[in-house]
Amino acid sequence: MTAPGGERRDDLPGTMLNSVVRPYLCAHLAGDYALDEEGRRRVLDANRAIDEVYAGGHDHRPDPWWTRMVEARLRLLPPARRDTLVDLGCGTGLLTIALMSAGGFRQCLSVDLSAAMLRALRAVLAREGVSGVRTARADVTRLPLADGSVDCVAGNSMLHHLPDVPAFLREVHRVLRPGGVLLLSHEPTVSAEALEGLFKRPAGRLLRAVRRVAGAGAAPVPAGPPAFTDLWVFDQARVRRVLEDAGFAQSRIAARGFLATPPCSFLDRVSWRLAGRLPPARLYGPLRDALDVLDDAVPRRVLSPDRFSSFAIAARKGDGPDAAPRPVPLESLLRCPRDRRPLRPVAGGLRNPRLRLTYPEDPQVGIDFDAPERD
Repeated sequence: MTAPGGERRDDLPGTMLNSVVRPYLCAHLAGDYALDEEGRRRVLDANRAIDEVYAGGHDHRPDPWWTRMVEARLRLLPPARRDTLVDLGCGTGLLTIALMSAGGFRQCLSVDLSAAMLRALRAVLAREGVSGVRTARADVTRLPLADGSVDCVAGNSMLHHLPDVPAFLREVHRVLRPGGVLLLSHEPTVSAEALEGLFKRPAGRLLRAVRRVAGAGAAPVPAGPPAFTDLWVFDQARVRRVLEDAGFAQSRIAARGFLATPPCSFLDRVSWRLAGRLPPARLYGPLRDALDVLDDAVPRRVLSPDRFSSFAIAARKGDGPDAAPRPVPLESLLRCPRDRRPLRPVAGGLRNPRLRLTYPEDPQVGIDFDAPERD
């Protein structure tokens, strides 16, 4: 295995990888939660390819249980200020909407590499009447933001998709203000696959029975996410180490999902395969709430966090001089991801005259920092 600097690494455990991709990507490990150049290329291509079928299955509004969970995550390490939020790997906007309402942020940049996800998000924002949000297509390891410019960087179920987690954490640390907070939720642990797969066989039997009864009228099986999107499973000690290496001064990890995970995963699997979308929140939310209460009663008191199915991760940047002590418009914080210079508004996008690049703005997607146009 070859490290980013060219040094060969044969000491990296393949168990960091999700078992589905492990046979294909284990040879591309280059560090803790990091792939080599070829591995990164495969993963980024897969994330760009997420289509409207997959995005449509995740288009639903936040339920009260979800908002309560987000509020609890914010309390892990509250941001020093709640002005500018960045939602990375935003998908269809569940976290954007929850944090803009419950979190009290003034403005938000929501970023995803999939144009289909961003189109779905824009539709959700219009439907829900959420203001103060701009959208952008960008690589989260090359953010189009100034140094020390934002108060909170958040992401839901996105860290395990990234081909280079340490590079991502360094980039987040760069754009956070002193005292700013990284907030990640629903990241799979080393126990996630075992807990989620506990009811896999019963789910398969139920799905086959439904199709037999339905016959030709059975709903088509919707497309799942492309290959090479679910990459990592996390353990607490290694996560704390990569956060510290990225420069974060403080971190907290909260585990979730022991008793709750097997039945909720069963429900997710059946709903996705039969209806092409996640289960309705009015059913999922109360079930999750009740089982989380049971988790708090016994398992959380006696089990290691690594035995639960997911982590919430909060990390704070240390104190230092604040480059933007007063609230400023989001547009003034945007930078070229290639040289980090300010961008000039032009018709149809933003321009870096020095590099002669224009980042086009699509009214249905947002600013495309992933595919600039050159003069």
